[in-house]
Amino acid sequence: MNDVRRTLCQTLGGLLAVLGLGACGQPAVQAPAKSVRSYTEEELRRMNKFRGINGAEWLLSGAESISYVSVWDENNQIVDSPAAVSPGSRSRFSINKIPIELRVTWRDQDLKNPVYSNNHRESWTGGKVTGTFVIPVADRIPDDLLDDLRRVPKGSLRIKVRLHREGVLLGWDIERRPGFNAQKSREGQHYPPAYSHTGGDFKESRLAYYIESRTSCRECIAVALSYRRNPSVIYKDDPNGFTTFPKGPEFGGSLPKVLVDQGYDLTPQYDAMSPSRLIEKGWYIHPKTGQRIETDF
Repeated sequence: MNDVRRTLCQTLGGLLAVLGLGACGQPAVQAPAKSVRSYTEEELRRMNKFRGINGAEWLLSGAESISYVSVWDENNQIVDSPAAVSPGSRSRFSINKIPIELRVTWRDQDLKNPVYSNNHRESWTGGKVTGTFVIPVADRIPDDLLDDLRRVPKGSLRIKVRLHREGVLLGWDIERRPGFNAQKSREGQHYPPAYSHTGGDFKESRLAYYIESRTSCRECIAVALSYRRNPSVIYKDDPNGFTTFPKGPEFGGSLPKVLVDQGYDLTPQYDAMSPSRLIEKGWYIHPKTGQRIETDF
């Protein structure tokens, strides 16, 4: 009986194989074809906008003291969750993608419902939520900034977020290190930062080491060169052509009006060991009134 059955199966198998069927056995189970997700026009536009941009530097600060902060991206993934931020305290690290939008909350302590988090990569729970905001990010980054970063990739896109009780401020710029040499840097040589394409809702106060040669303030460059002890030194190896600013003492205690009008200032000189420094003033746009407010942070 087994021989008859085997012969029958072989005969039917040869015939049915032509039809793609199996005889005397279970039909073959084919794995379902993997579906390929189609990108929306908006996604394709954004992918093209950020082509070649590999992440950014993340900076989170506060216009005032704000505690128990949680920041999520558009996929509800936690981006940052510091216990507190303030004008003198900020969070800073690298991120590997540019968020499309950010959802931000902060909260105050409540003794009846204490604030709690397992670690710094988790959001806070408990307490009393006193601020909740959602802001766009990716679409606000200017195309000319991204084009410049692609043209000269030796630089970092900085995504800067500042918290205010009335809202969340977004800023951006490119940070470069003109004349940077990796070997000399390892040996202790300091290469101060140079900034370009600064924009958004705020700018932090910062030391001014360079002025970008492509800036529209040509008079500022002329003034910087006239005050420098060695006006011929320009970092020509940097494609952006940053010109070094004079050091604070070279201005003799007061700045030319053209630099004051462009937002520069000198720090006080307390003694010979603490010389004055040239700085760019900080500012932010009030999220409710739209008023531009100068800051020293």
